[in-house]
Amino acid sequence: MDEEKKKTLIEVTEEVLKEDVRSRKDTKWFVIQILRKLGIKIWIDYKELEKLPSFESILRTKREIQNKRNIYNDENFIKEEGVTYEKCLKQ
Repeated sequence: MDEEKKKTLIEVTEEVLKEDVRSRKDTKWFVIQILRKLGIKIWIDYKELEKLPSFESILRTKREIQNKRNIYNDENFIKEEGVTYEKCLKQ
């Protein structure tokens, strides 16, 4: 696909939501449809898909480990002195 013809993530997302009703209520299905629209070939058995934890749970757990426990952060991450995850939430 030419660079000019590549769609933005917003365009692809809107297209998937418009065309695929199931993607509006099933986040796992939605993510797979986005990947497919972006040209990534992915296949997963529907029964296996249902067994997966939600992507929100996976990301929430990652944030907890990186932000609250302050471990396994990106090597470019610079922790601001005295700033905690809880303080950021209160602002």
